[in-house]
Amino acid sequence: MRKFIPIVLLALLLGMLMPTYAEVEKDHIKVKEESVVSKEKNIISYDIAKDILIENNRTLKEKQLQERKTFYGYSNTVQISRGINTEGRSVNVFGMEFFFYYPDDVQMLLTMQKEFMPFAQRFAWQMSQKEKELTENILILALRDLYLGLYSTWRNCDILKKKLNLESKKHNANKVRFENGLISNIEFEESQYRFLKTQKDFENAQRDFENMRRNFNSFLGVPIDTEYDELLFEELKRDVKIQPLEYYLEKALENRLEIVVLEGQIEMAELQISIYEKNRVNETYTKVRKEYNEALRQLENLKIQLEQAKIDIESEIKSAYVEVKKEGYNLQSLNDTLNMQLKNYERLQGQFEQGFIAKLVMDEVEIGLEELRNGIDLVMYAYNTKIMKLEEAAGLGPAFQER
Repeated sequence: MRKFIPIVLLALLLGMLMPTYAEVEKDHIKVKEESVVSKEKNIISYDIAKDILIENNRTLKEKQLQERKTFYGYSNTVQISRGINTEGRSVNVFGMEFFFYYPDDVQMLLTMQKEFMPFAQRFAWQMSQKEKELTENILILALRDLYLGLYSTWRNCDILKKKLNLESKKHNANKVRFENGLISNIEFEESQYRFLKTQKDFENAQRDFENMRRNFNSFLGVPIDTEYDELLFEELKRDVKIQPLEYYLEKALENRLEIVVLEGQIEMAELQISIYEKNRVNETYTKVRKEYNEALRQLENLKIQLEQAKIDIESEIKSAYVEVKKEGYNLQSLNDTLNMQLKNYERLQGQFEQGFIAKLVMDEVEIGLEELRNGIDLVMYAYNTKIMKLEEAAGLGPAFQER
């Protein structure tokens, strides 16, 4: 099926759908770093990072400039169209005023200039506004995923450091036991293997964090070697709640970019057709008749595309809603597991206080609890992120991407 999209709008849409990444000039970087980074500690969080991204991102600045340019183009078109008389013009002949009516085809062309062109220019301006908003949404959601990667690798390093310390203590104890003939050579080698493996895991985790930190800094637009003393986890205080499915469906069918673009194009096509039909020029002039028939075909195709877009978006929102609900159930399941493990820990704590369990065993249990809490935090973050993505998918966009 042939799709009819004006060249200027096609360019806008392609710009909206292309992935965009943060690029920031060095002077902007320096100013922002001084405003958000503590002199004593360099602390980062998702919310701090988002402010840096929005304020300094070059792509967003370019979108804002493009929006102003299209607004000025729209304003100029409106000013020019106000002085157009589509019916004819007055002529003074020997002191007498005569009004000459234009031919019907000329009246049609002038009506296009007076009514259709301002409408099309206003639509282009509105699309440039939405393009900037969509670009910001894409960047912010991408930052959510990047910060999750940064935070999870940071926490993983911390846990593996504690595991390494524990394995070191256990291995030293086994070394003494081996020297006293209490364990076999194989058992000692197994102890040494566990220690070396944990050490290797910790080194790999450090490299993963460094890679994530460089990627994060590059996306954010700060110097790539910027280091952070602390990464904040703010999801517990974030007011993010899932709404009923109907809320997202109604909102998406009204606000999604695909819908807005097609509805705007349909309005333009209908206006164009009404101008062709004025004074029945579509029946009088062969060239106009061809343009009129083409506009009718375009209008019909646009209406079909709109209905298909609504079906696709409705299906997408329903699938996204199921995905978010699954994540919520996963989070609840992990919390239930944590509650059971805490009860088990209390029981072991009592045995430890009575001298039935060694300190190294309790240390291992405590690290296991920390791992579980860390897993819950990461799932909570992912859950909140999916709700945010669903909210944006029910708004202007972008579409919900299952990860």
